[in-house]
Amino acid sequence: MRSTEAEERCRDLSGRIGAILKDGLSVSKETLHFIDSTCAVSDPGSLKETLNDESKEEVETLWSLIFFPDAAFQGQLEGFLQSHRFQASDEDLVAKYLAEAAPEIPLRFPDPGKTFSLVMPDWTAAQFVSRLKISKPLNERLRSLIDRRFPGNPGLLIKVKLRNSTFSETEERIRFLCTFFEKEIEDMEGRLELVLDLFEEMPDEKSIYERLIERKRRCFQSLQKADLYRKMLERENVETLMLRGVRILSIDEPQTRSQMNSIDRICLAVFGKTEYFQRAEEVLESGGFRYE
Repeated sequence: MRSTEAEERCRDLSGRIGAILKDGLSVSKETLHFIDSTCAVSDPGSLKETLNDESKEEVETLWSLIFFPDAAFQGQLEGFLQSHRFQASDEDLVAKYLAEAAPEIPLRFPDPGKTFSLVMPDWTAAQFVSRLKISKPLNERLRSLIDRRFPGNPGLLIKVKLRNSTFSETEERIRFLCTFFEKEIEDMEGRLELVLDLFEEMPDEKSIYERLIERKRRCFQSLQKADLYRKMLERENVETLMLRGVRILSIDEPQTRSQMNSIDRICLAVFGKTEYFQRAEEVLESGGFRYE
């Protein structure tokens, strides 16, 4: 049987979640564009009508898209979550209390004049709470270091990123993150996203330095291919190249260069070294194509 203390803790958390929700959720232009392209719902008025019509197939998808806690929302709960130890089994009770409270939630759109309020359905409350990762513990060494190095809101947002991550917390990775947070690294938040992304896709036994350099090498090869595509298109049009079996891929060069720069900054800060690539032939040796 669940203790009264645990029940009160869950009720307290649900109240805090409800209070933030009552302040409203912002629906971004990007979310509206995605909703329009996938569900053919193009304006707040038709969105409200669709959300209130449970017979429509896209209703569940729309609720899921709109009621998704962002980092700012989670940051307001992070201090409370740190001071209380929630279990995975607590999620259902928190969602139950939240659904019972049935807070009226204003939705704010890019157009200031377009706002309406909705009451969250029971099933959406459960999904919303599960996305808060309330039971995930934060490594104590990382928590202490973040509190010291990044007091206030910056530290809360870093903790939210760690709470939302799913990578395996090996000792090597914890040591790496400790060194990473100790260094003065520009754009810490953006570069942390890159590190966590690598952690989630790499095997536990893979060297972190090797994995970073491997990602940088792929970026370098993409830039080399982009340069090669430009040279090819100077001589032949896209249709001719397609007939020759050449696939012209879209490559975001500024973003790719930025990622390479981030990897260099991370490697130099944590490992004191990095690697540079100068051979254009690498793109051909990596399974690309030769154009003559």
